[in-house]
Order: sequence, then structure tokens, then C-alpha cells
Amino acid sequence: MFLDASRRELDDPDQACLPDRVHADLLFALPASQGASLGEWLGCAAVAAEVEADGVIVRAHANRVFRLADLAGVIREWMQAHAVDAVLASSDDALFAISSYETGR
Repeated sequence: MFLDASRRELDDPDQACLPDRVHADLLFALPASQGASLGEWLGCAAVAAEVEADGVIVRAHANRVFRLADLAGVIREWMQAHAVDAVLASSDDALFAISSYETGR
């Protein structure tokens, strides 16, 4: 699913586990009302996203230019603006969560 990351930043847990680029489609599982809002937010950040009944899909082929850590940052900004604590995401056989919790830097 993911290619090895060329850069790992051990002091930043968000980037420590993420590969550099989008290599597989990502599904962010959200209710329809939140999915539409996240879809618009991602569109403003120039991320090609499709709003579906199960959530928001970010297709790999249209978004290979994005680093996953940057995409997670955009989603975290949306979460903070909309008081969402966590978003579940899946890609191929992996399931992960993006939390609104940030480490102090």
C-alpha cells in the first residue's frame, strides 16, 4: 500500500508513520453532513476529493503531489474549525485515525 518514506521526523508523531506521498486512495469515514464540509475544505486546499455516502475519498492518481503529512494537517485544521475530535481513515488494508490532538512544539 505505502512506499517507504524518504523522510521520517521522529520528533513529529504525525509524520513519523506516514509515507511521503499519496500512493493509494484514502477514504475518510464521516457522516454525509461532515463529508460535504470536508470535501469543500479540501477543494479550497486544491485537493481533489469526492464526497460519497460513506465519507470523502481522496484518489491517489489525482493527488500524488501531496505529502500525506500535509494532507493530515489540512484535515486537522478542518477538524479544529468544526470541533471534530477524530476522523477514521482507511487505505487498502490499513485503518488509521487523525486526531485533533497536537503535540506541543
